[in-house]
Parts: sequence; structure tokens; C-alpha cells
Amino acid sequence: MNIRVAFCGVPGSGKSTLARSFSGIIPHYFPEIKTIELVQEYAREYLSKFGTTEHVAEQLLLFEKQLVAENSLNPVPQLIVSDSPIFLAFKYAQDLSRGTLKGSKICSEIFSKLQVEYINKPRYDLVFYLNPRTEVIDDGVRLKNHYNSAWQVKANNHIKGIMATINQPYIEVPNEKQLEFCIQQFKIYLDSFGFQNEE
Repeated sequence: MNIRVAFCGVPGSGKSTLARSFSGIIPHYFPEIKTIELVQEYAREYLSKFGTTEHVAEQLLLFEKQLVAENSLNPVPQLIVSDSPIFLAFKYAQDLSRGTLKGSKICSEIFSKLQVEYINKPRYDLVFYLNPRTEVIDDGVRLKNHYNSAWQVKANNHIKGIMATINQPYIEVPNEKQLEFCIQQFKIYLDSFGFQNEE
């Protein structure tokens, strides 16, 4: 059994930090899970090299790179943890399309590729969603002052709308004791399937 877990939220919500903590502590709570891979956000690497994305075509590239990173693991680990689910690229592509014909075509291309990943079931077995924080976490890449409260609310609703469209269930993470909450929810998920380690 292979499990995909993703951490999702607007920039600065703390999803990458929580994803790292979650993947690092799993062996302590679930020793039956022997192989774990944390797939980190490719966009962070891209932005650190080239700066803020300005063209919708860049989001198509980020989508494809993130997809490859998640799909090319060999051998496939029992648990794959992503701190940037692939559908986030579609959200930012829509932001950049600005209603242009070319932008709309690229958005449609990303959405078509996204739908392929959701043909039979949700791509991610668990999505932990972090709601916007009052204080944005500075990740050293994105411009912290860009993500004001109004932008956060709009982006938050946009992401949730996309998840509803592609039928991706998610669990909202409380602001307190986030790691403990995610571990508890992960245990509930494992118990529901009677998960056992495959030797």
C-alpha cells in the first residue's frame, strides 16, 4: 500500500515546515512504515533562481516539474509527503492568465493534465489544509508584504474552490498543536484500512 499525503495552503501558511516535521516524525509513531519520501515544492527552487513568476506558461512548467518529482520515485515509497500539491499550479496560472486568450489556453491545458490525475480517485489520500495565518511565515523566497490579509482570504477561497472542482477531500488543520493533529488524523486513516507493513 502506497499513501500520498499533501500539505496545502496559501504561501506563508507553514505547510512546508509542517510537512517536514510530519515526514520526519512518522517513523517514531508508525515504525511499520519503512520508506518515506518528502517531495518538496519545486516552485521554491525556481523562484530562488528566477524570481517571481510573471507568465502563465511558467506555471505549466512548475506543474509538470512537481508532477514528475512526485511520480518518478523509484522504488515507490510506502509514504509520499508533498508540501506543494500539483493543483496549486493551476491556481497561480489562473491568477496570471488575466483573462487573455493565451493565458486561458494554458490554464485549460494545466486543468486537462490535472483531470488525468483525478480520473479514478483523488490523487492524494490525505490533504492537510492550513488556513491563512495572521502573521505570514517568511520563507526567504516570496515577498512577505505581498500576501496581505485580503489576498490571503481570496487565495484561500480560490484553492478550496479548486479542490471542490476536482473532488479532492481535505482536512483543515487547527492553528494549535498542528503536528499532533496531523499524526492523529493519519492514524485514523491507517486504521480505516487496516494498514500493515509489507515486507
